[in-house]
Amino acid sequence: MHIWMWVVIMFVSDIIRSFLYNTTFLTLLQPLQSKLRLAGHDILTWVEIISIGCSGLFLLALINYNLLDLKLLAIILIPVTLLWLGIIILIKKEYIRTLEKALKYRLLEGSELMLTDAASVDLLKRKLFSTNTGEVLYALKLLTRADNKFLFNALSSLLHHPVPQIRVEVLKKIEEFKPAAFEHLVRVRTEAEELPAIKDQAIRTYCALGEETVVEEVAKSLTHNDYLIKKGAAIGLIRYGGIHGMKLAGEAIIELSSSKKALERELAAQIIGQVNIGNFYHPLLNLLKDGNEKVKIAAIEASGKIKNPKLFPYLFHYLSYPALTEASSRALIEMGEAAMDEFEKEFIVHSTDSTRLRKLSHICGRIGGEKSIALLKKHISIRDTDVRNQVWK
Repeated sequence: MHIWMWVVIMFVSDIIRSFLYNTTFLTLLQPLQSKLRLAGHDILTWVEIISIGCSGLFLLALINYNLLDLKLLAIILIPVTLLWLGIIILIKKEYIRTLEKALKYRLLEGSELMLTDAASVDLLKRKLFSTNTGEVLYALKLLTRADNKFLFNALSSLLHHPVPQIRVEVLKKIEEFKPAAFEHLVRVRTEAEELPAIKDQAIRTYCALGEETVVEEVAKSLTHNDYLIKKGAAIGLIRYGGIHGMKLAGEAIIELSSSKKALERELAAQIIGQVNIGNFYHPLLNLLKDGNEKVKIAAIEASGKIKNPKLFPYLFHYLSYPALTEASSRALIEMGEAAMDEFEKEFIVHSTDSTRLRKLSHICGRIGGEKSIALLKKHISIRDTDVRNQVWK
């Protein structure tokens, strides 16, 4: 009977350790820098080992001297428990100071801190109104996952923040969550905003909130002289304007893609890439053959985002052009394993071209994934030493 009780106690102990104890300490150590976090794990491990050892020796001594008694153990544990609680209170204050420093210097690597502690959340709320731009942006990012009700109240005042970077981020958060009460506020911000880059985001956000009801109003910006404002209107209408909005924006993009001005053709490619709709690739077919290099690069970048198979051949073709190689490589990497069948054909067609094979191997390696690794394994014994080395990388 005693053995089974011991087994149950150990089983419960392991469950608590795995799901509560270990997880808690991993979370608490997160605000520290990488080196300090690793040192913290080491210290905790040694403290645990020493504590268990000392406890065992103490119990052994009590047994040897026939002093093992529940009342005596209780008397000893009471001051130990009080001391433990006192240390927790002191450490908590230091922990809050460490968290504040982490926010100030942006040391919360990975931004995955579990904000379940009220004091930590309160600290972040105060940081929303800090004079430090980095602190505001970081607190805004973390609070998105912690307290939406408070965040929505704060966003209305941050919408008019003097720092442009903060205004843009606030508008992005509103676009993400789409709180209906913000429609009028965003409309006012759109009209008052002087910076085209922020007005671009403001128009998109306004479309996200108003959807089909603001199509006619926003469509007027499609003919605006500023390209950024024109881009914001087109993207907003395609994403949120329904069939009518998409039709108006589509016509504007087709007009831009056939414009005599290279900047407008480049803008058309950028809009298509940011809208990121796979079937909306037809204008890119001409833009990928454009005589202007910047237009061509913008079309290549857009192709990487929308991942339509009809565009794959162009990206592989431009790997041979020094001015377009980097953009094509990035686009193929962004496409990921969607283009892997085409990669296999390229390895066969260019089996004797060492330079080409090295490029293909490098891009495959950057893509990663099962299909990419499987393809590289097929060429792991290739005769060309340079290509083989690249495959191994």
